[in-house]
Amino acid sequence: MPTIFETTNFLGKIHHIDLLQYGKQYVTSAFLFYDGKKTLIFDCGTSNDLNPIINYMGKHKIPLKSVKYLVPSHHHFDHNGGLWKLIKLVRKHNPDAKILATELEKSEFQNSERHMSAARSTYKNFVGTMSPPLDEEFKIIDPDTDFQFGNDDYSINLVSTPGHTNDHVSPTIFKGNTPYFCFSGEASGTNMNLSKIKTLPTSMPTQFDYKVFVNSLKKLIELKPLNTGLGHFGAITGQEDSLFFLKEHLAFISEFRQFCKEEYEKTQKTRIVVETALDKIFKPRCDYYEKLPSIFQNNVLALVFGMLIDLKIKENKY
Repeated sequence: MPTIFETTNFLGKIHHIDLLQYGKQYVTSAFLFYDGKKTLIFDCGTSNDLNPIINYMGKHKIPLKSVKYLVPSHHHFDHNGGLWKLIKLVRKHNPDAKILATELEKSEFQNSERHMSAARSTYKNFVGTMSPPLDEEFKIIDPDTDFQFGNDDYSINLVSTPGHTNDHVSPTIFKGNTPYFCFSGEASGTNMNLSKIKTLPTSMPTQFDYKVFVNSLKKLIELKPLNTGLGHFGAITGQEDSLFFLKEHLAFISEFRQFCKEEYEKTQKTRIVVETALDKIFKPRCDYYEKLPSIFQNNVLALVFGMLIDLKIKENKY
């Protein structure tokens, strides 16, 4: 299988960590780049999810003082709600550590009240806490620009991939001119199937924009990454399978959009669309659906509702 679901060093300098979000396996991922001297951490989960990262680093003798940058994909609580907490912990060991982000990401992280209010309405007490990182804790770089982080062989590019959120980037490690590892976050859908590559949507309110999302997905296809990391869940290894995954989602997201439109037109009831989506889309495409936390049903509601908002069928009240 080209998919990586376990917590492991799967690609030389790249490590995958299951954050065990909501107390369950296979929900949300973080990644590390470690070259023996410097560490980059890609996403970190909620403020309640930091232990798997810290424990992994300790077990594999990756010192906290080696962390140079935290590299978030976007501001959502389930991926980076704990960013403020992790940067403070890391800076106790390396005072020069920074959050490597775009100006737009910084703005979203420092003004997260609206997002957290919407998140709590959907996910209740699972969201943790989210505080604004300080100005001096950021290193701001332009998106779509190569940035040397202290390793002559590798550079990083915060590839701008909005659509899921306005600030979304897909941090990509380049080896020379080759896109060695692309952390696509939620710019390419999700893969929550242990046996096959079957994508699921990321059409989440409040900022989802279908046309922008599709353009970002096409941008990642043109990038042709050798390996791809996902926010939900794990990684896809090899260029051929990475492109298969990206193209599969390009086809699927159009089908999901049409499904939401047609099912809503039948009954004019969001609840029925969600129930139908659970049975016809989410359960067949996620082969461990029954093992997910019950709160995942709220997630399906949000994904359907996000698409209905983009279709102008529902009003964005967030």
